[in-house]
Amino acid sequence: MAVVIDLNFVCVICLQDDGGELISVFSGDKESSTQSSPESSFSIAEKISLCSGLNLSDISIKVSNKICNRCLD
Repeated sequence: MAVVIDLNFVCVICLQDDGGELISVFSGDKESSTQSSPESSFSIAEKISLCSGLNLSDISIKVSNKICNRCLD
């Protein structure tokens, strides 16, 4: 049985719709805004790319651009 996932409503990391607010990966990290370390200037998408190699800024890939609070933490 195939499961259809609407990528507009799921987290790019866990692919779950937890019913909570999803945050754009192209916004700043909520913790980074209060820190002054060099990596604090990275967007969430850049941090995901550094950790996983997944380039979310490549518009040719069709993935969600949102992240849930559970994965963001």
